[in-house]
Amino acid sequence: MSRNEFIERMKAIPKDKIVFIDKSGIEYIALT
Repeated sequence: MSRNEFIERMKAIPKDKIVFIDKSGIEYIALT
């Protein structure tokens, strides 16, 4: 998955998931 695709998925996730997104984003960046 490209960085742009990842960002688009982040934008599509409901606002109540922001904390989860933040943790997932950190993990995603660490894996790339």
